Amino acid sequence: MLLLIATLWAAPLPQPGQLVTAASYADADLSGRDLNGTRFRYVDLTRTDLSGARLDGASFVGANLSRATLDAAHMPGAEIGQLDLTDASLRNSRLRGGHIYQSNLSRSRLDGADLRDTRWLDTDLTGADLRGVDLRGARLERVNLSRADLTGADLRGVDLSGATLDGATCPDGQPCP
Repeated sequence: MLLLIATLWAAPLPQPGQLVTAASYADADLSGRDLNGTRFRYVDLTRTDLSGARLDGASFVGANLSRATLDAAHMPGAEIGQLDLTDASLRNSRLRGGHIYQSNLSRSRLDGADLRDTRWLDTDLTGADLRGVDLRGARLERVNLSRADLTGADLRGVDLSGATLDGATCPDGQPCP
């Protein structure tokens, strides 16, 4: 009887293209799901597994994805705004052409991610693992990369003049100037 009641009160799983607001999917397993075009507004996705999810053109605004797993997630053109992605894992994810703004990705793991042509604005990547990321053509404005590891990252065409690099490791494995 208790299982039935818990099932009745659980938030329905998000669907492609759906607007999801003020819901909680904390600790949920949404791995491999098709969530293309889904718009998440002020949703709790803490520790949620979105590994391998299809999130093409998805939008996350004001959501909490701290300690979430988005490894190998397919997210081209996604909007990530005003998010908490602290300690999240986005290893080998594809976010090409995405827009990331006013978000906290401190201590997140993005190693091997495809971040080509992304736009970054007022974002904190303090202590992030960015080893081997592809940031070709990305625009980074007022981005904090303090203590981030950029070893092996492809930064061709990237302007880091507006980035904070205190204690960061540059692509050649040496401390950034």
